[in-house]
Amino acid sequence: MLPLTTAESIPTAYVNGNIGNDSNSGTSASPFKTVAKVIEATPDKGTVFIANGIYKGEGNIFLDIDKNVNIVDESQEGVIFDGENKNSFFRVLKQAKVKASFSNLTNKKWSICK
Repeated sequence: MLPLTTAESIPTAYVNGNIGNDSNSGTSASPFKTVAKVIEATPDKGTVFIANGIYKGEGNIFLDIDKNVNIVDESQEGVIFDGENKNSFFRVLKQAKVKASFSNLTNKKWSICK
């Protein structure tokens, strides 16, 4: 698992796997590319907005979440998490609380571990 720690924290951060870049600022106009980066940049009790798209591979699976975050989808067009037949997409560590709400979520071969 990749440990996620807060670097430059922003209260609400955006990720878009299609057009984002992990060197961006994480705003809606300049989103990150990977889930790992958006969680790293989001402070405890912050919010992560995930744009529609397919999230898989390095930076998007096998993630440890060690802080309290809210994760929501940015649009209703479809967020797909593809665990690529691995054990899990992300793991919520004991001290953390993650609230995830999606209006239209598709998952492929992954699980959330706590």
